[in-house]
Amino acid sequence: MTHYSFVRLHSQETARVQHLTFGGYGGFLSQPEALCLAALAGNEPVGLLVAGVHPRLANTRLLSLFVQPAHRRKGLGTRLVQLLETVARAQGDTLLYAEYVAPKLALERVLLACGWQPPAISLELIETPFAALADILRQVYLPPLPAGVAFFAWHDHTAADLAVLAAREGEFAPALDPRSEPELLTEGSIGVRVNGTLAGWAALHHLAPDLLRATAFYLFPEVRVPHLWRHIILTAYTRQLEAYPYRSMVIPCVLPFARVVRRYVGAHIIRTQHYCEQRKPLD
Repeated sequence: MTHYSFVRLHSQETARVQHLTFGGYGGFLSQPEALCLAALAGNEPVGLLVAGVHPRLANTRLLSLFVQPAHRRKGLGTRLVQLLETVARAQGDTLLYAEYVAPKLALERVLLACGWQPPAISLELIETPFAALADILRQVYLPPLPAGVAFFAWHDHTAADLAVLAAREGEFAPALDPRSEPELLTEGSIGVRVNGTLAGWAALHHLAPDLLRATAFYLFPEVRVPHLWRHIILTAYTRQLEAYPYRSMVIPCVLPFARVVRRYVGAHIIRTQHYCEQRKPLD
């Protein structure tokens, strides 16, 4: 009978579990905000949970959960999630959450069994060909923006921009936070200021090497500048298309914004998917 143990791995120990990572999180394991929990069969890693710790928000995000096929249906995933909860409580967290492209039925079942809330749709993912998007952008005309609106390359953000983000944490989905993506492309991401204050952004990040890039858009709800949403789309995509001629793009959209994107690319949509979130408040 196989004996399993469950341990937390520190950054210098994560090389032994690289073969269990996916979704680009292999390089993330050595980062200080990474939380790595492993299931061991004897001394061999057979399961891995990767999470990202956000001390400012007192929460932790479950990023990936994997158990080797030969060791599934033995409760290892559940035990790893339970260990995550124990560690999170010990470090003072008040919330655990996971975000993923639906459906992930096995993950949903494990989280529900551990007392997490049912999944709720937080974003819609729209995939469209780059070539079609380039043709659309060349045909779009928008009126000029008013004075006081300025775009900037995200790598030129200021301390004041970061202070606005810090003050408004929790108002937008973590997947839209330009600080939260380990594969953020600072040379392609943009921000927009209105009268000198950060008002929104388009954060670009890898989804699959040489195939897809995703753009996370956000505009603070109180910003009332006509056509600004469309200008953000066009500015971000135009810069992205010039620099990254990939085959297709996946656009994560908050649900009201999905209608704007569909207006431009509706006839060229390859597929749509939903991005779901599950949470567990910690007492």
